[in-house]
Amino acid sequence: FHECLAIEFEEAQRHLDPFACCILAVDEFRDLVTEHGAEVAGSVLDEVSVRVQRTIRSTDIAARFRTAEFGLLLPNTRPAKALTLADRIMSEVALRRFEVPSHARASSRIELTISIGVGLYPSGSIRSHSELLDAASIAVARARVAGPNRVCVVQQQGYIFRPTLPGAA
Repeated sequence: FHECLAIEFEEAQRHLDPFACCILAVDEFRDLVTEHGAEVAGSVLDEVSVRVQRTIRSTDIAARFRTAEFGLLLPNTRPAKALTLADRIMSEVALRRFEVPSHARASSRIELTISIGVGLYPSGSIRSHSELLDAASIAVARARVAGPNRVCVVQQQGYIFRPTLPGAA
């Protein structure tokens, strides 16, 4: 992920192209492990990965970033397109339950919430790929604090966006 980030950032700088780096975090992952076990939690993360891969463009890069986080690199992506993609990912993960095997019954349905942080280039404060990743890390931390199913974008100023989910207040 870090190698791809460095390469893609260099390309964006060279060609003056817009570039977005996102971090998708599964909220309350420890609770999922405690309630359903590590094996079920692992299969849920595998399914999150499948859904993300299915949602992104062929030119985008997605990778497991940390235990319950995924990194997304969106080359040649303007802010509005990055938000649109984050909204689609939110719909795929937060609106569709996960079917997992259960000992008591045939299967169980798990609802996940996620937080997505988006760092954008070009931005006045971002001059390197590590600064872009830092911006995405700050954004995902802000999104988690703001509540479940949030997208936070950090460019020159940060702001929080909540996708329109059915039943959301």
